[in-house]
Amino acid sequence: YYLPWVEDPASGVLEESPPLGPALELIYYGSGTPSAQVSTDSEGQKHLILQGGAPYENHDILIGGSGIKSIQELADFLNGTSVWGARVLHKHHLYDPGGFPNGALTFSGGRAVLDLGLSAQLQWLKASTLVNATATGGTDTATGMGWLYFTGGNEGPPVTLGDYEAALTALEAEDVQAVVVGSPDPAVQAMAVAHCEY
Repeated sequence: YYLPWVEDPASGVLEESPPLGPALELIYYGSGTPSAQVSTDSEGQKHLILQGGAPYENHDILIGGSGIKSIQELADFLNGTSVWGARVLHKHHLYDPGGFPNGALTFSGGRAVLDLGLSAQLQWLKASTLVNATATGGTDTATGMGWLYFTGGNEGPPVTLGDYEAALTALEAEDVQAVVVGSPDPAVQAMAVAHCEY
């Protein structure tokens, strides 16, 4: 698979973007039912709010802005707690966790995935020494909102994990430059990442 990149052959500089997709795996080791969400307060500060089975397991972590500045720092903080852990995914160590979109996370087996989505590419372009780019607004939170049909359309049958697997298998025979899955399901995202890596 190919990632966006920029190159200055005269100086020998090549910059490659990080992969789209999962940036941090959040792990709950406690015995309760975990919940987590990313939110933005009235002053624009992002928060990662974690709740476990007991009050001492709850955390309100400032991310980005005046809070934790990198995904690696966030993982280190979480790994230092008694019941929470984290693993940085796909070279997103230095990226700003303030780019995580607002919303509740879905846990499966005590694990949830935080995804930077297009924010990873925006952060990469902003930090580039070869490209001068600035985001002009908008968010990528609407990317998982489902299909939009014109008058008379319908949603059709629900898409299954098998449907995603069949689609990715079909792509193996094609010259594809990018794969985007329209599902927040961690299993589907992991399947797409594995497809692109191999």
